[in-house]
Amino acid sequence: MIERLFTETFFKKNDYFESKLNISKNDLKTIKNSIENWKKICENFNPDLDKFNHFLSNPDVGQKDSFTEEILSSQAGAEEQVKKAFYLEYKTLRTEIFYQLLEMNPLYKTNKSRLLELVQKLLDRIIFCWFCEDSRAGLLPINVLSKEIIGAELQSKYYSDNDYDIYSKVQKLFNAIDVGGNFNIAEGYNGELFKEDNELGSLKIPNFLFKKISEIGLKYDFGDENELNVNILGHIFEQSISDLEEMRVQFQEYSQGAVTTSPQTPLLIASLGEDLEVLEHKHQKFDPKKTKRKKEGVYYTPDYITKYIVENTVGEWLKEKWQETTKEFSNLKKNKEYTILQHYRDEHLSKIKILDPACGSGAFLVAAFNYLWKEHERIYKQIKEIKSKTAQGELFDFDLINKTILENNLYGVDLNRESVEITKLSLWLKTAVRNKKLNNLENNIKVGNSLIDDPNVAGELAFDWVKEFPEVFDRKIDKLSQILKAHASLKDKGGFDVVIGNPPYVSNWTLSNHNREMVKVLERKYNEWLVGHWDIFLCFIGRSIELLHENGYHSFILPTSFLKEKHSKSTRELLLSKYKIEEIVDFGEKVVFENVARQTLIYILNKKFSENHKIKIKNKIEDSGIKIKQSFFYNLKNSSIKTNVEPLSIKIYNKTHLNSILLGQLVCINTGVVAHSREGSEKKFTKDSVIFKNNKKGFKKYIIGTNIGRYHALFNGDYIDYENNITHFHRSKYQLLFESPKIIVRRISGSNNSLIAYYDEEKFFSNDNLMHLVSWNDEILKFQKPENKWEILKGNKFDLKFIVSILCSKLITYFFSNFLSTDTLQGSYSSIYPEDLRVIPIKNINTKSQKPFTQKADTMLIKNKELQGITTKFNKLLKSDFQIEKIPKKLEEWYQFSWDEFLNELKKKKIELSLKQKSEWMDYFESEKQKAIAIKEIINKTDKEIDNMVYELYGLTDEEIKIVEGER
Repeated sequence: MIERLFTETFFKKNDYFESKLNISKNDLKTIKNSIENWKKICENFNPDLDKFNHFLSNPDVGQKDSFTEEILSSQAGAEEQVKKAFYLEYKTLRTEIFYQLLEMNPLYKTNKSRLLELVQKLLDRIIFCWFCEDSRAGLLPINVLSKEIIGAELQSKYYSDNDYDIYSKVQKLFNAIDVGGNFNIAEGYNGELFKEDNELGSLKIPNFLFKKISEIGLKYDFGDENELNVNILGHIFEQSISDLEEMRVQFQEYSQGAVTTSPQTPLLIASLGEDLEVLEHKHQKFDPKKTKRKKEGVYYTPDYITKYIVENTVGEWLKEKWQETTKEFSNLKKNKEYTILQHYRDEHLSKIKILDPACGSGAFLVAAFNYLWKEHERIYKQIKEIKSKTAQGELFDFDLINKTILENNLYGVDLNRESVEITKLSLWLKTAVRNKKLNNLENNIKVGNSLIDDPNVAGELAFDWVKEFPEVFDRKIDKLSQILKAHASLKDKGGFDVVIGNPPYVSNWTLSNHNREMVKVLERKYNEWLVGHWDIFLCFIGRSIELLHENGYHSFILPTSFLKEKHSKSTRELLLSKYKIEEIVDFGEKVVFENVARQTLIYILNKKFSENHKIKIKNKIEDSGIKIKQSFFYNLKNSSIKTNVEPLSIKIYNKTHLNSILLGQLVCINTGVVAHSREGSEKKFTKDSVIFKNNKKGFKKYIIGTNIGRYHALFNGDYIDYENNITHFHRSKYQLLFESPKIIVRRISGSNNSLIAYYDEEKFFSNDNLMHLVSWNDEILKFQKPENKWEILKGNKFDLKFIVSILCSKLITYFFSNFLSTDTLQGSYSSIYPEDLRVIPIKNINTKSQKPFTQKADTMLIKNKELQGITTKFNKLLKSDFQIEKIPKKLEEWYQFSWDEFLNELKKKKIELSLKQKSEWMDYFESEKQKAIAIKEIINKTDKEIDNMVYELYGLTDEEIKIVEGER
């Protein structure tokens, strides 16, 4: 790494190195002129390189725009380029090997999936060899595969591309890695990866494929100290899993009976409806350059995410155990510190159980391994300080620590067999030691359906957690489902201490297209966690909580839809009411997964509950965050978790509810009619066939969402044939809903989530894009009953004009935006539902106190109607004079333009005015503009006055008003 940093970045800083590192200019000149021999030169400067490493670790060096930052940035960019370059070569190699072997081994033409498994296993072995032959730990002889075996054969005068003899020699290397004895490998690594596999050994593999394998092996530096380390390979492996699944889809052997649990599945399933890459293989050599590469990005859970989640789950669990141990031995007089360290290490650090239930390539398990290893090292150093290397002293046993962590602490499950093998490979690469057996991971990393334990449903993939991991659960139990119910705790000491990961994000709609029966099973099994159009990650949350120890920690990275969408309502209610959510990191617009636009969050949960617990809300990992009482979110509509709140926001929320009545208690709220015929009706019609421009008996004035604005409605002359079709509409509504005095609210908000509401006495009927609010009374109750939870006030004293002035205020816009909206539409718009309106708090004041508001509302209604009259007349004349079919959006508020700007807008419509027209239109434009602006000024002034009256009514302070107005 140091070599590359010097060669790529440092040479331009000669004086810097001379002063800081004591490397002379002559030496630097030598380095510049000898890049090919750079490694040899570096050996002569080892002391200076040590100084350089020490210098980089100095905390004062990393200031913004510093040279060090430039170095590290350059390094990160170089690593990313290497990773992407290797990934593309690796993917191309696998695809070519697969299609070549399919041609050479025709028995697999009817079982391509099995051949793909064998190809991946071969490549796993190859990567292990690449890694070990490049490792400075000497895990294998240097370049034993790439040069000694393949390279030597390529130099032979008897070499032929189309022979198969290289593979037989490669198999001897595989056997030596397994049991030892050849190639200067004294002891085999054993383990599962190189275990004898007759089926893999019997494949016919032509020599020219090994030529490509050798080229890649020699091109890159593998190993923890080199450019392709375990973490980077993990990222590549994770994308590799997605590629394998996509290949199965391409040759139509994708399993129809399994719910995939690989983290890449959502990326795969999301693309199933698009043009998948189809690789034609018609008895000729496969040419990867001719294929269409739709997915060149590497999708993986970034290191900083896995590290953060591990630190805040594994780290927090161990911190608690350290505190417990310290307290337990607080009264010990002799060897107190040593006893605490030893007990903590032996009883907690060495026994922690960590699970990733959708382990993918093992990124989280590798991160957990790193954390535990460093913690063991930290404890060892402290013990060493207490006890010298005497009979009582201890040595740091690398092999024992590796074995303890891999075989006793880490657990992973995935439905995808390749995922499991790649997870094992990642961990083996992390822990391989020269001439030492690889640790056995068969008992810890397993293939199975994490969500379903019933063989009748999931077949051989059904996963009985107690049977598969008996050491995690204290008691022998035939079926986990017998003792587990959704959100229930495992009893006694059973269960995992930490459950972490990145579960798949797949909607039940997509799963239904794949396997409807499986969806039904999941809905029955996880019914308490699911509602509506749920996503499979909710099942993983439910399962994780079930498997978690009573005081365990749990964390996932999820889409932000989890915080507020209806599909997660039941899960949020359970988590908020029964457990402690320690922290939520909402990344907002920050892209976490490369080339994936979906917004994401991290939550960290502890499986115990505290009545007054506060959640730490953060927008960045490095933020200190703010703490919000957990019960606050539980009490919001749908138990939504709003990460944009702050303490003053909660004060505003509480003030809006003080001495208030919920709107649903005052008015009946229902949507307009769905105007096509219902299913099963003997009379069939579409919306267009019942909407007319002329009025007849039984017809009603008809408007849609775009006809409504704040305090005004635009009637376009449409009528609906309502009375003749009332029994045939898809969703018919009683006429009193439309014909009563009412408030009409649009179901799509205005910009910045403002409510668009209008007081109506013209008896407008509408489609279901509008909601109608009618005061509760005995007549309305004949047609519509309130929900049981609503205690209605029929014949109440509340004037609808007073209510409309509240709904159109900035305070209610703020209330809706921060506490009700789901932000599901583009920009600053949201859908609005009847249940949103029902929970808006209306101050309980008498009729006299309402009067100033109703008067202001009258002014707004009158003036908006006057303005609408002027603009409608102007627009009609504009359309008539210049044959404009539709007025452009910008011209709708023509009175905001100057005369020249108005002419420019007309030019965009290719309208040029003659001198006479300009004279006539300019006078008319300026005259109408003055009228419109005068009215608009009154509207704006009145609007502001209403806002101030509402602030006073709800008791907001100046500081709180600034928050509502967006001034801080």
